[in-house]
Amino acid sequence: MCRIPVNVASLEFAVETVFYDQLAPHAHLLYGDWERFMTWQTEKIGRLVAPSDRAIRIVDCAAGIGTNTIPLAGAGHDVLALDTSVLSIERARSEAARRGVDMRFHTGAPDQLSSSDAGSFHVALILDNYLCHATTDEEAVGFLVSARKLLRNDGRLVVALRDYDADFDRHPDVDAVAFHSACQQRRIVHQIWDWLDDHTYQFHLHIVRGVDTGWEAMHFTAVYRALRRTQAIELIRRAGFRHVEVVSPEQSGYHRFLLLAAA
Repeated sequence: MCRIPVNVASLEFAVETVFYDQLAPHAHLLYGDWERFMTWQTEKIGRLVAPSDRAIRIVDCAAGIGTNTIPLAGAGHDVLALDTSVLSIERARSEAARRGVDMRFHTGAPDQLSSSDAGSFHVALILDNYLCHATTDEEAVGFLVSARKLLRNDGRLVVALRDYDADFDRHPDVDAVAFHSACQQRRIVHQIWDWLDDHTYQFHLHIVRGVDTGWEAMHFTAVYRALRRTQAIELIRRAGFRHVEVVSPEQSGYHRFLLLAAA
């Protein structure tokens, strides 16, 4: 394990907005086939967030370019895509319009929505390992509390979390390398992890794609705190949620562990 001397305290939760702004035009390249992934993911998540045919109100607190929200809105749900990244929301809005999908968008954090949205959603999503951008318990709990305030009394939280329990003790320096060739563009996607301490790492996302003149390399970096599932459960409870349930990939068919909780 390689540790890099960085002042972790200076890495605020909101700083990751820069990472997502830079990634927004290229985020679809992370997937072998983004369109197919959106359909696949919605089938898995949809069974949990909306098991009946009834349309519900959903807020995605880290919507990115719309990977989760666009297909959910396309399925008839009333969806709000929320993200602190201006460029991610702009792209999500453009992608939704191109598909003829009607939904709402807002640039900002959950606590920056109008009072009319408070207590109005059936489901709040925090997917794509986003909670792990919080480098302290206080930041994580604060974000969860703001998400909880958006939920109805019978609302539900859905958090997607990487399986850090499997990797925690060995502190890997590199994530699995993926090669994609779909959609007429070959590309290699991988991450290098520089551990800042026993719990926090700076990840370097590399996308190398084939272009007419050869290969083009792109590099994006941000910080994650590796949360064990027991830690994440405790943070969710501290934020006031109840009945926290862990759903494994084997149970859901989804590629991440899912933590479900009642408001």
